[in-house]
Amino acid sequence: MRGKYAVIAGVLLVSQSAVCLVLVRQVERTDRGDSRQAGQANETRLASQRVSRCISDDGHLAPVNVDDQLLRSALIRQSVSLMDRGLTVDAATLAEQLESATCQLETRYAAPRVVDPAELFRAVQNSVVVIGCLYKCENCMRWHVNTASGFVIGAHGAIATNYHVVDSTPGRTLVAMTADRHVYPVLRVLAASRTDDLAILQVAADDLQPLPLADGSAAAPVGSAVSIVSHPDGRFFCYTAGVVSRYMKIRSAGAVVDAMAVTAEFARGSSGAPVINSRGEVVAVVSATESIYYSQEDGQQRNLQMVFRTCVPVASLQRMLHAPGQLASRTSG
Repeated sequence: MRGKYAVIAGVLLVSQSAVCLVLVRQVERTDRGDSRQAGQANETRLASQRVSRCISDDGHLAPVNVDDQLLRSALIRQSVSLMDRGLTVDAATLAEQLESATCQLETRYAAPRVVDPAELFRAVQNSVVVIGCLYKCENCMRWHVNTASGFVIGAHGAIATNYHVVDSTPGRTLVAMTADRHVYPVLRVLAASRTDDLAILQVAADDLQPLPLADGSAAAPVGSAVSIVSHPDGRFFCYTAGVVSRYMKIRSAGAVVDAMAVTAEFARGSSGAPVINSRGEVVAVVSATESIYYSQEDGQQRNLQMVFRTCVPVASLQRMLHAPGQLASRTSG
């Protein structure tokens, strides 16, 4: 690295190659197979209740214990089932579609009514998804998954995430999992911008809950409160909060682009997560981190002082979208 800076995030995908989950081999449809499917359906239902049940009997918000291992297992199992049925698209094919610059999409949705951070998390979590990349490692024949973040911007299956989440995918296919543990295959890339590190994906779903997009930087001035719901290092649906610390220009893929820095924490696996203002509107998209060290000794950075958390302003995402029936310019990102 040059100077006192070290970039820690270009690709924030979580590599979990050390985690090997034994997958149940498919069998012919017999009574035993039906029983297994019924058991898995019941497991999905119970886990969905555990994730979404946030109100206690007395009407107050109650904490929900997220079982990361259970969610990862469900993600892998359902993804393999989708692949076995021929319902997925190869990751290489999706990467080839990253040249599309804009897409038609209706994104005018009302913001949720929230009064505190607990209600904000409840309102947002069902719109945040886990982006999963299925792959097999060199050490075994089992399926593994790298995870990143994304969020719903269209009720009919449009999801926003980072360009590098799709472009750097080394695996077999991409899927998206919602908080209730439903897994959907990614069918195509609707639009993408390498310079802004954004991609809009289409998944096979028709009943998702979109997040509203804020109207420019005025919805999140410097010093205003923001929140992030993401999946850092496989810790699914993690809520962090902070403020907007600055807006700046950065160099990306040979171009100068707008960026936002926030104090809300995120890490690898958070790529593509929404940055939310106090009204429940998306004001930015998580992208990368940059660590500042005080000194360098023997080629090693020493004495970490500060971490800048860089996000893509929502205006960059909105430039990739146009309403149905509206003509769009085909400038590449």
